[in-house]
Amino acid sequence: MLNAVLAAALVVNVNSGENLADVRDRIRYMDAAEKSRGVEVVLAPGRYICEPGALTFTGEDSGTKQGAVIWRGDPEGGTVISQGVEIPLKKFKRQRDRTDDVKVIVADLGEYGFSLGNPPEREMTYPLPIPELYVDGTRMVPARWPNEGWATIDSIIDGGTKKNTGGAWDAITGQQMESDEPPRGGKFASKDPRVRRWAKAKDIWLHGYWCFDWYESVIPIATIDAAHGIFTFKYPHYYGIRKGNPNARRWRAVNLYEELDVPGEFYIDKEKQLLYLCPPAGFNPKSRVVVLDCRKRDLVRCEGVSNLVFRNIRFEEGFGNGAFLKDCERVAFDRCAFRNLRLRAVMMEGCRNCIVRGASVRLTGAGGIALGGGDRRTLEPGRNRVEDCVIRDFSMQRLVYTPAIALNGVGNVARNNEISSAPHMAVGIYGNDHGFELN
Repeated sequence: MLNAVLAAALVVNVNSGENLADVRDRIRYMDAAEKSRGVEVVLAPGRYICEPGALTFTGEDSGTKQGAVIWRGDPEGGTVISQGVEIPLKKFKRQRDRTDDVKVIVADLGEYGFSLGNPPEREMTYPLPIPELYVDGTRMVPARWPNEGWATIDSIIDGGTKKNTGGAWDAITGQQMESDEPPRGGKFASKDPRVRRWAKAKDIWLHGYWCFDWYESVIPIATIDAAHGIFTFKYPHYYGIRKGNPNARRWRAVNLYEELDVPGEFYIDKEKQLLYLCPPAGFNPKSRVVVLDCRKRDLVRCEGVSNLVFRNIRFEEGFGNGAFLKDCERVAFDRCAFRNLRLRAVMMEGCRNCIVRGASVRLTGAGGIALGGGDRRTLEPGRNRVEDCVIRDFSMQRLVYTPAIALNGVGNVARNNEISSAPHMAVGIYGNDHGFELN
C-alpha cells in the first residue's frame, strides 16, 4: 500500500493556507467511481493551521485496496500541520511593575478566545491543564522552582489518606483500600527560605514523587504556612505521602507567577487572561510565538478508516497526540515527522495492518508511538508495525511509564528503530506474541 500510487489516480493540489478540513470534505464527497482509482492530495510547502478537532477522518474518508487516499507533503520537510496560534510580537508589552531585573513581556489572550484550562480538581499527572507555549519551535517552561532539578521534603507531618499500598499484589490487582476516613490531603515541611516568597501566591501546584520513584504527580495546595514552610495538599496522594523508597522525596512548585525569573519561563493569569513570558535567549523581532489552545484534541484523528496514507508531513505543536487511530485498517504514516506535541506522536487502538515507517519523533510530552490491536481471547494478531523510526528526547513532561514504543494487544511489531534519551521507559510491551527486533 505504501508504494502503490496508481497512474490514473486523481491528484488534488493544495496551496499553503487552505483549510484542510475543506479539502478532506471535497474528497469525501467525490463520485465513488472516481475515488476508487485512488486520490493523491499534494500539499505545497507551508504551515497549515487547523482548529482543534478539525482534521478528523471517518469511514467516509477511506480509500480502497486498489486506490488509497494519500496525503503527501514536501519531501524536504516543508509541509507542516499544526494547531498553534501565532501571537504577533506587537501584541506584547514590557512589564513595568517588576521589582527585580528580570525582563518580562505581557500579551492579552482575551481577544483570541482561547480555552485556558481549569485547575486540577484532584491529583493529576503531567502535562498540566494549561496552554503550551513555543518560541521559534522551542517549548517554554511554566514558571517553576527550582529552575533545575528538585527540592526535597524535610519532614512529613501527615501522609494523608491513601487508596493503595503500592505493594506488589495491590499493584497487580489495582485493589483499593477501604476506609471510613474521609479523604484528606497530606502535609509536609520544607526548610528552604525560598518558600517565604509564596505567602500571597494563587493556585500553587506541586509536582513530585510523593511516595515512590516510579510514580510522579501534580497536586494543588490547599494552604501554605510560608513562614514555616508547611504545605497542606488539597487532595490526597494515591499512595499517601511517605518514603516508599529510601531516598528523600523530590518535589517542585510549578505554574507559579512568583517564580517567573529565568529566560524561557512563562505564566498565564487565567482571571486576567494575560500571558507573561520571560523571553528566551535569541528572542528577536522575527521570533515566532505560538500558543496552543487548551482543548485536548489530536492533530489528526482517524476512526474506522482504511486505506489512508500520510507521507512526508511534519506534525507539530498540537495539544493532544499527533495522530490517534481507532479501529482502523491499512492506515500508514510514511516518512513523517512528529515534534512538540503535548502527548504522543501516534496512538493506535483496535487497529489492524497499520504502520508508522521512517518517522522522526522528538520533544513529545508523554511518549512516542503506541501500537494497539489484536484479540487477546482468540490471539488473532493486529499486525501493526513501527519500523525504521528515530525516537529521541521524548516524554519531556510526563516522566514515568510513557515509553518511546508501546506494543499493546496481540501480534504487533517494532523493528529497526533507534531510541534514545528516555526519562524512564524506552519500551513497554503488554499482551501476546509481539515482535521486537533489531532496535
